[in-house]
Amino acid sequence: MLGEETPFLLKMAEQGITGILEPPLAYCLHPTWFAGLHPKSSDRFLLHIYSPQTSPYKRLRLISFLERNRFTRLSSGFARHHLLRNPYGVAPCIPNYMLKYFDVAEKLPPWHPQYLPKATTLFDILRQKDLKWLFIGSPGSNQQTFSILNKIQKMISKKYSFIWLHFAELDWACHKYGPRSAQSKGKLREIDEAIEKIHAYLNSTYSTVNTLVFGDHGHVEVNQTLDLRSLLKQTSSRMGEDYIYFLDSTIARFWFKNERAQDEIAHVLSTVDRGKILSKQDLKKYGCNFQNPRHGQLIWVADEGYIILPNFWQGTTIVRGMHGYLPEVQSNHARFVLSGSQVPKPVKLEKKYKLVDIFPTLLDLMHLPTPETNEGSSILHNAGRA
Repeated sequence: MLGEETPFLLKMAEQGITGILEPPLAYCLHPTWFAGLHPKSSDRFLLHIYSPQTSPYKRLRLISFLERNRFTRLSSGFARHHLLRNPYGVAPCIPNYMLKYFDVAEKLPPWHPQYLPKATTLFDILRQKDLKWLFIGSPGSNQQTFSILNKIQKMISKKYSFIWLHFAELDWACHKYGPRSAQSKGKLREIDEAIEKIHAYLNSTYSTVNTLVFGDHGHVEVNQTLDLRSLLKQTSSRMGEDYIYFLDSTIARFWFKNERAQDEIAHVLSTVDRGKILSKQDLKKYGCNFQNPRHGQLIWVADEGYIILPNFWQGTTIVRGMHGYLPEVQSNHARFVLSGSQVPKPVKLEKKYKLVDIFPTLLDLMHLPTPETNEGSSILHNAGRA
């Protein structure tokens, strides 16, 4: 979003490079902007994967026992909270009896040396060059605007080659109130003011500052809900016996134990006219043609403006804004602004860029080598030829 709520970012855009970013069909986005990888190459898609063998939640059988007694339900909630700890969080509304089927795809922070063993990340390169970085974001940091401001003021005197800041409050406001709401516009204004202050801090501390501000996704106004769970209950196939499912906000994934269930579920989903089952061609197009079935043997995606409800993230709570739609949905696209001494000339790029292009752009800004595993294209390099 660039408009009257973002006067500082608009000023940066007039002096630098600006354009549109298309996010992938994925939730685990750190491999895109820190390694330039599409979902297939990083083997990261959505946070939860089907993996009964490695599921850390088998211990939660205790919770099922506790919930049989109304006097121990408080203990049940306490046990669930502590057993489900993960640096990236866990979908809070997965039924307890289904937790044993799932593990999480993301367990390490993106700066960890073993985060992507088969690829080179930005932090791997920074380590190799003995360069320091500051990371304020998920996982591990408070992502509220005031907290980010306070922390960077305390840390800015140290010499860093790379500073990463993730402001999350706009995302929260868009989910709760909608992307065009007064609350979301207010948060956007707060973040714009914070970026202006941080930009001033950096320029007073460092001789050279290059700034890349981008959104990892846009937000779509939610118009309607789809109750897939009730639809699935009407089939003769039984959850657990014949198939397993996971209901993200806009994506439903399935794993099957027999062909009859696969055919029946596929037929039922084909009758829902506000979404689609992704074909093999679709999965290849979106970089989600995984070799490992842990991400889903069948993947269904809701149409723009629709969400699955109930689901395993919001439960039955209606939200006003959502992301996670097909990459071509324009309201799901984000904006970027790039400014600094490395910018050759102000330009508004017409071509859409992808989130994987952030990684080589960051390397270009820091004059660092681009690894062979990268699948993106530097925005800075292409803008110089525009």
